[in-house]
Amino acid sequence: MKTKMTSKERLPLIGMTVSAFIFNTSEFMPIGLLTDIAKSFSISEAKAGMLITVYSWIVMLLSLPLMLLVSKIDYKKLFMGTVALFGICQVLTVLSNSYGMLMASRIGVACAHAVFWSIASPIAVRMASEEHQSKALSMVVTGTSVATIAGLPLGKMIGHYAGWRIAFLIVAIITFVVLTYMAFLFPKMECGEPFRVKQLPELFKNRALVCIYIQTFLFVVGYYTSYSYIDPFLQQVAHMGNSTVTITLFVFGAAGLLGSLLFSKFYDKYRHGFLRTVMISLAVELLLLLPAAGQPGFIMALCALWGITVLVFNVSFQSETIRCTDEQSSSVAMSIFSGIFNFGIGAGSFLGGIVCDKGQISHIGFVGAAFAAVSVLFFLTCMSKNLVDGFCHVHKSIHSEDVKKAKELHPDALVLAHPECTSDTLALADFIGSTSQIIDYATASDSKKFLICTEMGVFYELMQKNPDKKFFSVGHRQFCPNMKKVSLDKVLEKLEDLKDEVILPEEMCEQAKKPLDEMLRLAQ
Repeated sequence: MKTKMTSKERLPLIGMTVSAFIFNTSEFMPIGLLTDIAKSFSISEAKAGMLITVYSWIVMLLSLPLMLLVSKIDYKKLFMGTVALFGICQVLTVLSNSYGMLMASRIGVACAHAVFWSIASPIAVRMASEEHQSKALSMVVTGTSVATIAGLPLGKMIGHYAGWRIAFLIVAIITFVVLTYMAFLFPKMECGEPFRVKQLPELFKNRALVCIYIQTFLFVVGYYTSYSYIDPFLQQVAHMGNSTVTITLFVFGAAGLLGSLLFSKFYDKYRHGFLRTVMISLAVELLLLLPAAGQPGFIMALCALWGITVLVFNVSFQSETIRCTDEQSSSVAMSIFSGIFNFGIGAGSFLGGIVCDKGQISHIGFVGAAFAAVSVLFFLTCMSKNLVDGFCHVHKSIHSEDVKKAKELHPDALVLAHPECTSDTLALADFIGSTSQIIDYATASDSKKFLICTEMGVFYELMQKNPDKKFFSVGHRQFCPNMKKVSLDKVLEKLEDLKDEVILPEEMCEQAKKPLDEMLRLAQ
């Protein structure tokens, strides 16, 4: 049974959620303020629209280089510096007296955006205990959903009544409030080894990660081929009025909140099915876009499902990216993810534009569905085979709550844990080591009582070597039926006939060696 998130986890995550909200609100706001900005500088709306295009290009092109440049900086300093740059550039946006100055300030915001979305998810995961990591990710993405729902319309409303500069000024004020808040609540995070450029080839040897990138590109292209032109589609094809379109788009964004909830509740339990459903759902939703156009209730419900699908995809694939990388490389991996995501946005919007220019706006759903179908095919044939699932079921079943309860019963007992246990369990350990190291430690220790967090087979040797000491398990799941199948007779038999040899590819052997090396490192 999961425990509740502590205030030490929850409070900084609230700051991360608000940060996500203001970053995405700032990205979306110019869409609703283009006309006002164009009038301010006596330029065309098309020229003003370059603010949005250049922003996307900067995020796409600089996410990786910037992350490589700042990878030596610890997370707190990097986060605070990124948010500070974001806030300063918002002030410069407000003070802009020329189109060139405005463009420069937006480029500064885009640079901050590129770094923020490279580090936001890894930071959120590290802020939470292992059992709450999915919830932490969903909280950050919820900030994005709220920005989609409220950021754009609020910015447009403020711009209408008080001017576009005031809209950006309010974002700047909220930014510096968040900066002050996080200065006190950002938890201590040890800075690991910086990521080096020469490690990039190794990163791209990670088959699971490469599959994530390809999958992301295909999905996002399919999505943005249709979504980029959803407003004119709803007006011209579905024949909706402005107010109905606004409500439909609001429903689209609001549904993302439900997607965030579904992710936090079910992703860990039904991961493969969850991802498969997301892939298939997008293809089906886009195929139904035109058939639903004549029925307002149907298309509104379809857009709600669409909003859930997209939100779930976003947070799920961020989770998968972090899952298949280590702490040292996760931020760089996320920066590549962000760049590919934005590349997909640009490619999808471009493709959708071609469809519309040819007078085929009614068919944008079908064109997007074609890419979504390729995305489904790729998932079923390639990616699903490369999802990172490795773990020891015995050690994963030893929950920190079980350790705490056992510690209450035996307060004077030392906790000895195997490094394959979860991070929250390891945080409670007095000693972390391999099976043999646990035996040696208990034998040499002056303590007389121990809580053992590993497979029950170790108890025999512990008690044989230490008859005067007591050893306690921390739960009922510390038993591996597969290990019990290994007997001396079977070992002898295989040594004698050397049959049933299994030869693994060298690449697989190298990957398999990594967790063993990490286990030994943790045990040092």
